[in-house]
Amino acid sequence: MAIVSRTRLAPKMNRASRRNPADTVAVIRFSGSTAPDAVEHQARLLARLLATTRWRPLGAPFAQFYDPPWTLPPLRRNEVAMRVEG
Repeated sequence: MAIVSRTRLAPKMNRASRRNPADTVAVIRFSGSTAPDAVEHQARLLARLLATTRWRPLGAPFAQFYDPPWTLPPLRRNEVAMRVEG
């Protein structure tokens, strides 16, 4: 699990934190279910969209969820992302 925050918003405590190098990431945002089949559908959509651009995928897609589980699905902010180069 990773928690990402801007430097100015990051907590001041030094709990098992580390800095990762910057990446270029393509992201598709969606609301609704976070079930594996819904995430896979969005990952396939992102791959098809990237195929029409100059961006080349690096590695497998990954999901990012921002809301607590009690948030109604239409109000959730979910993303499928993929590291890219190009």
